[in-house]
Amino acid sequence: MGAALAAGAGAVVSHRGAAFLHRLPGIDPAVEVRVEAGRAPRTPGVLVHRVSHLGRPDPGLVDGIPCTRPARTLIDLAGVVSPASLELVLDDALGRRLVSVPYMQRRIDALGRTGRAGIGTLVDLLGERTAARPRTQSEFERRLLALLGLHGLSAPQTQHEVALPDGRKAFLDFAYPQVWLGIEADSYRHHSSRTDWARDRTRNNLLIALGWRILPVTWDDLVQRPAAIVALIGRGLHPNPHHVWERVQTSGPGRRATMAVG
Repeated sequence: MGAALAAGAGAVVSHRGAAFLHRLPGIDPAVEVRVEAGRAPRTPGVLVHRVSHLGRPDPGLVDGIPCTRPARTLIDLAGVVSPASLELVLDDALGRRLVSVPYMQRRIDALGRTGRAGIGTLVDLLGERTAARPRTQSEFERRLLALLGLHGLSAPQTQHEVALPDGRKAFLDFAYPQVWLGIEADSYRHHSSRTDWARDRTRNNLLIALGWRILPVTWDDLVQRPAAIVALIGRGLHPNPHHVWERVQTSGPGRRATMAVG
């Protein structure tokens, strides 16, 4: 607040300072402000960015402090942080619904790309999140089921429930319980955030420990490599008969179900 006030009328906290206020992860906090054209008083420890005009959608308030809104904050961050850090904060903002891909693209188009540092990286990241995920989970499901049916493979169960040892329940996107094969719509870009992606990895590890085989399938796999996915699922449904082991699943106190899987 002090930095924004010291920088004069219309100044707002921006860049890494705004990222800190919006609680975006992985960004070292810095006191940065953005001011419209003109000279701002020198303030020790404050990094000042000058712009000819700060568009109306960009300024906002966080805890009463004038601050760039999330979309403009991400656009500004593109020029001052690494691509890996930018990807992390973008996924966090998308996951918390601070921004959306279409809105980010509109703001970039409105502000212009010429001379804006790091904007190409941000545009590429947004493009990946548009192309790499279906509009809905149901679209992914529809395409996968149609692909399997086209090649004569039986339809898997959807949202198959599995009891975990700690009492929680896990739900597999697709499952063939008879051979302990689970198919997951994969890639962190398919989830709302990197945090969701990491949480799913932990859950999948628990399922594997129980004896499930988890096969991740991405949207790119379905669109660009459908034959390879069908062949992979087919091999999963008819495992090598020379490799047989017993799987054990606890289904309740004093009860267990066993099955031999090749």
